[in-house]
Amino acid sequence: MVLQRFLFGGYTKKFIKSYSVSDLFSDLLFANANRSLEIAETLVQQAVQLLNILFTGVVKNNFTTFKGCHTMNKPLSLLFYVKRSKAISNGTAPIYLRITIDGKQTEVAAKRYIQPDKWNSHAQKVNGVAEDVRTINAYLKTLEQQVYDAQHQLLKDKEPVTTENLKTGFLV
Repeated sequence: MVLQRFLFGGYTKKFIKSYSVSDLFSDLLFANANRSLEIAETLVQQAVQLLNILFTGVVKNNFTTFKGCHTMNKPLSLLFYVKRSKAISNGTAPIYLRITIDGKQTEVAAKRYIQPDKWNSHAQKVNGVAEDVRTINAYLKTLEQQVYDAQHQLLKDKEPVTTENLKTGFLV
């Protein structure tokens, strides 16, 4: 698997210039088809690093249309947090998602409530192994993916990627 070899030090930057998006996705599909969950998870986590290299213009193969796009240079930051000031009478507080692009922020309620002492702010997830904790953490990952999907759709449609456009895009 080409991507796996690259990520673990098997290739140089010269090779990366010939690596394309289709190569990336074929490697991810190969890992998934072979039920190699560990490899697939590693590839997905570190593919972001490779895509960042590709989108910044180090690699021109298949990405020349994105290089000049003004929306690619704006960093997207997502932060899940518990808004303790909005705690309700049973002691639970809502989880919020803060989307930041180019210093501009917007907040979205995740529509989930937890006990504030169970929140791990560093990992941005609920601590514990109970079924309800796993369900909430999975939901937060889904919300995160929806934001990235909305960002991708905005880029695909050549629309500006702003916090409000993202908020509108993933809430639909």
